[in-house]
Amino acid sequence: MDRISKEKRSWNMSRIKGSNTKPEILVANCEQFEDFRYPTVSVP
Repeated sequence: MDRISKEKRSWNMSRIKGSNTKPEILVANCEQFEDFRYPTVSVP
């Protein structure tokens, strides 16, 4: 049983972006600095 309506869930999901967000890029840069390779996924 959902607590969120179908319209509200659709609105929430439309605001979620796939990848390469600022926090993700920051973590990738920090790990690369420490010589740990962070795999990034490019979205076509």
